[in-house]
Formats: sequence, structure tokens, C-alpha cells
Amino acid sequence: MSEKKSNAGRKNKYFTNVEPRLEEVREWAEKGLTDAEMMKLLGISHQSFYKYKDEYSEFADALKVGKSFADDLVEQALYKSALGYYYEEETVTNKGEVVSVRKYSKPSNTAQIFWLKNRRKDVWRDKQDIEHSGTVDFEINLEGFSDDDSTEDNG
Repeated sequence: MSEKKSNAGRKNKYFTNVEPRLEEVREWAEKGLTDAEMMKLLGISHQSFYKYKDEYSEFADALKVGKSFADDLVEQALYKSALGYYYEEETVTNKGEVVSVRKYSKPSNTAQIFWLKNRRKDVWRDKQDIEHSGTVDFEINLEGFSDDDSTEDNG
């Protein structure tokens, strides 16, 4: 009778460190934490992190949903910055009263350029592809040259 060998070894940290914390992972991604910061919080290596992304769709989805949410917020902020916007700010008067003041943030040229270079690449990118159509008419006078002429000095 043969004994079945146990498959003892290191436990898969996904099931102990990651799977129970999928909601936290999504929230961390929403808050803009980097993959490296999340790896540290989960106590897993770089290799494990990317292995889990490939093997466990619920982990990849939590990251994707959280990062997408954060990206959407940044995109909205960039858009507002490009166009300019009003906002409320609290300030203290000379009499010590806290009042709300409406202020205006002017449009940002940098945000506008960034937006257009990314959203309207065909018109706004720095490198333009220019096609030349037509012919170029010029002649090169090779008179006085022969096939035996060499630029090397054999002397």
C-alpha cells in the first residue's frame, strides 16, 4: 500500500492575503495607489501580483474598476482645468466671521494643449506627417567624373 504524498509547501498568498481584500484593492486603486504600494499592503511580491492579475479575473477586475474610476476623476478635473471653473472657498473676514467666497480658476493653457494633443492627435500633435505629391525637377551634372574615380588617397 502506498501513501499519498502531501502537497505541503508554501500556501498561495492569493487566498489568504488578496482574495479576502478585493474590496480594499478596488478602493486603493480608486485612491490612486500604485501597484507597488498595493503589493506592499498585501504582503506579496511583484511576481505574485502580476501572476494573480493573470490567473484571477476577480483580482484583475477589482484593479481595473478602481483604476478606471480614478482615471475618470482625473479626466474630469483636466477638462475643468482646461475650460476654467468657479469654486467656493471659505475665508475669514476682518471681523472673524467665516464666509464662503465664490472664486474663478482661469483656463489652463497647459491642460488645453495636453487635452488636444491626446484627443485630436491628427491636428495637434507635435510631429506632422507631410506627404509630398508631385515631381522634383533637377539635374545633376556628372560631367568630368568616371566610374574609376575614387575618393581614397592611394599615395
